[in-house]
Amino acid sequence: MGQTKRLHRLGGALSIAIAFATTTAQAAFNLTLNFTGGISPSQQTVFGDAATFWEGQITGYQPGIVLGGITLDASGTAIDGVGGVLGQAGPTAATHQAGYWLSTTGVMEFDTADLANLEGNGSLYDVVLHELAHVMGFGTLWTDNNVYTDGTGHYTGANGLAAYQGEFNQPLVTFVPVEL
Repeated sequence: MGQTKRLHRLGGALSIAIAFATTTAQAAFNLTLNFTGGISPSQQTVFGDAATFWEGQITGYQPGIVLGGITLDASGTAIDGVGGVLGQAGPTAATHQAGYWLSTTGVMEFDTADLANLEGNGSLYDVVLHELAHVMGFGTLWTDNNVYTDGTGHYTGANGLAAYQGEFNQPLVTFVPVEL
């Protein structure tokens, strides 16, 4: 397999190493959620639904990559009160395979002051999807994988760029614009 490293940050880019629905599946991709407190049973169901979405999107990997999934801890905790930071997440360990850093473990924290409101207004699912993406590496491993230069808003990973060029009929663009 490859070397591993521990990451000490929250906040995620496995996308350069994942093929979405165009590659034959090699092994099932699994997101294993460990609930460590502060998340109700009904909220845990929403988290499970969001994990199932991502598991269905990741159908294979580039050659030389073997990764069965990611294990992550999810918790509700006091962050900053109502309406500020809703959640924060990122990988806590990664493995290096086929030239890419890939998340193997991660953590998601959600502000307990916001969880009930997010669940009540139906937006918890979208917030969990977003934070799960960070754990998988979207935005958090891009610099490590040389597919993003900090502060530019330009994602340059080959697979993501090809999908963007095709989706928007823009074959000459050289980057995918992302939020800073």
